[in-house]
Amino acid sequence: MTDIEDIRARKLEEMKSRMASQQEEADSQAKMEQQLSALLNNILTPEAKARLSNVKLVNYEKYLQVAQGIIMMARQGKLPGKINEDQLKALLAQVTPPKKEFNITRKGSK
Repeated sequence: MTDIEDIRARKLEEMKSRMASQQEEADSQAKMEQQLSALLNNILTPEAKARLSNVKLVNYEKYLQVAQGIIMMARQGKLPGKINEDQLKALLAQVTPPKKEFNITRKGSK
């Protein structure tokens, strides 16, 4: 019976350590999000911030890519002022790959 108890104790410790590491990861992710949001509030107009928030809900990777690009441009001094919604749309268009268009044609018409 002690072998079973030892195994249970080890598994319990493993689960506790996994939970702790997941919690730390979630905390660091939340802290990063908070810092990113604070920086973007200084760079974006409210309309642009709202649009970027919508992008975040739909496509998180694209949000991160655009947000990091905006912050990098701001740090390099490439931004003359706050980014408005139209400028953000242009940045999003640069990040978005072009869509492929498919045309289906039927042989023989009725």
